[in-house]
Amino acid sequence: QPAGQTLAAGEVHVVLPRRKAGEVDAPERDAVVVTAEVLESLFHHPLAVASRKLGLSATTIKKLCRRLGIRTWPYKSPFRAPRAPPPPPISPLPASPP
Repeated sequence: QPAGQTLAAGEVHVVLPRRKAGEVDAPERDAVVVTAEVLESLFHHPLAVASRKLGLSATTIKKLCRRLGIRTWPYKSPFRAPRAPPPPPISPLPASPP
């Protein structure tokens, strides 16, 4: 869990998946029960993979995260290059004597 983010322990959210675009006679899908523990178990996956595993859209998972106190999805790619440090601030030029 990333620093500064607290999870609401024991909080349970039930999500009823809607039919997907183009599905006319889609069978009823079961409700998905999401807790902080369920989300924590998927933190090591990218958001797209976690959404497929839960059968929910990435947007729905992001909304659930916000309700549970998670600001951003914590997955970080191990192959991502580290960011360069910001450039130093530009100091004003000294005033020239008259």
